[in-house]
Amino acid sequence: MKDLSLNADAEFHSSDIHEQHQELADAMTELRRTTDHGSDAEIAKALDEFVEFLSSYFLFHTFTEEKLMYDHHYPRDAYFAHVREHKEVILDLIEMQDGHPPRRLLKITATNPRERAHQLIEAFTGWIHSHIEQEDSKLLAFLEERGI
Repeated sequence: MKDLSLNADAEFHSSDIHEQHQELADAMTELRRTTDHGSDAEIAKALDEFVEFLSSYFLFHTFTEEKLMYDHHYPRDAYFAHVREHKEVILDLIEMQDGHPPRRLLKITATNPRERAHQLIEAFTGWIHSHIEQEDSKLLAFLEERGI
């Protein structure tokens, strides 16, 4: 399983964004721990709790990033590309909360709680690494150019 260390995020060391990314990583680590050692019932409960946490915390996190982009006049096309990724993950999370498989970025097909948890961990870990390396790094470069 891919590690959820956020070394690609190191440049955000002085901002709330890094702390929020780390909070997401910590929650994912806790789900992984339960998935590796828990019963099916414990995993199902942890998975529901994680999706609930992720749904609310991810909204908070994306608001932080999007406000930063808006406040500093991030280029329109880059802003919309960044926001589109956020919205697709949010829609996937809403589908999961409603008991449906996500269809956009987080491809999860398993019905067994342990396998669903593994698929979510893999999908979200892969997505967040890619998002940080691509979209967030562009935002960081933009902010650094402006001395922010």
